Formats: sequence, structure tokens, C-alpha cells
Amino acid sequence: MSVKDQSIQNPAWTRVDVSPDVLFGKETVLPSSEAQREIFSASLTDPDASRAYNHSISIFFEGTLDVDALYSSLLNLLNRHEALRGTFSDDGGSFKVRAGIAFGMPILDLSELSEIDQKSCYEKFVRQELDHV
Repeated sequence: MSVKDQSIQNPAWTRVDVSPDVLFGKETVLPSSEAQREIFSASLTDPDASRAYNHSISIFFEGTLDVDALYSSLLNLLNRHEALRGTFSDDGGSFKVRAGIAFGMPILDLSELSEIDQKSCYEKFVRQELDHV
């Protein structure tokens, strides 16, 4: 997948474009709940409807970032919570929970930019991610 806004280009920026079948392990298929089916139906009628259930936050780190430790922590979080590894079936009738998951973690190093350019690049990045479905 390419970066939507070509003004955000940095050799440190990467996005993994791999088939879910390659990334995910075995799955458990469960019937979806009534509430899940309502969310699924709403997302079919209005693509923005599912965003009402998403929450985004920004975390700012100071000092040297241990990327491997961050990735490991996020991977542990995903593997601990089934809801974060789940997807709906095509008809919304079932909820598939993957046994394990791997993911690509974009790294955007802005340290070489001025403070103003860092802020601008960060804001563009956040808008892109919030628009990403």
C-alpha cells in the first residue's frame, strides 16, 4: 500500500502490504452477537458508521525509542485480547478470532525535521491513519 499523501515521504516510513492469510494463524469462528451484527449492518449502510466505535490516541515518547520492545509490547497486547484479533465474516453472521497475529508497524522518524515540519508531518500522518479503513 502506498502512502496516500506523497508529501509524507521518509525512508523510515514503511507499511506492510501482506495478505491476512499470510499474517494470521488458525482461527476460531464464533456466532456474532446481536450488538456485533448491528455494528456490522451499520457499517454496510454507512462506511463511516464503524468509526463511531473507534478511539484514537497519540502517545509521545521522549528519549531513545526501543522499537523492538514497543513492537513486542503491542504484539503481547494483541495476543492477550481476542477482540483485537477478530474480524467479521462477509455476511456478519460470525466473528472470526485469529489464534495469533503479526503486524507491520510504521516508523516515522521526524527527528531531522524542524519543529514546525514535524508538527505538520505528524498532523498529516494522523489524518491519513484516521481515514484509513
